Amino acid sequence: MGSGESTLNNNDSTRPEDNASRSRVASAVAAASVLAATCGAIALMSGSETTTNKKTMKAPGGNGAIMNRDDFEKDPKGYFSANRDRNKK
Repeated sequence: MGSGESTLNNNDSTRPEDNASRSRVASAVAAASVLAATCGAIALMSGSETTTNKKTMKAPGGNGAIMNRDDFEKDPKGYFSANRDRNKK
């Protein structure tokens, strides 16, 4: 090296501002990873409870609305009575 050349590398990572920036980025990445893992675990645990295999049908007089067949078959008379009362109002 000549006398006019610097011995410091411009990409030297020992500068305090570089270390602080890298530390903040590393912290943000770590926090995002923890958040993603937590959300994934919650989705896996709750996914089995929300999945149902209930049969559905178009609601009679419901303008194409979908309803559970079991609810209708338990009390069809009550369904039509409630539907008439809803339409009167």
